[in-house]
Amino acid sequence: MERRLGIGRVARASGLTVSALRFYDGVGVLNPASSDPHTSYRW
Repeated sequence: MERRLGIGRVARASGLTVSALRFYDGVGVLNPASSDPHTSYRW
């Protein structure tokens, strides 16, 4: 079974902010495992 963590849980676990994770995704440094195509929610 695949376990997917939401961006908020990843942020809390890593000590980074959600906006930092989104920035890193945007510049291609740290990409999410998947994104919802309709909402762009990052997993």
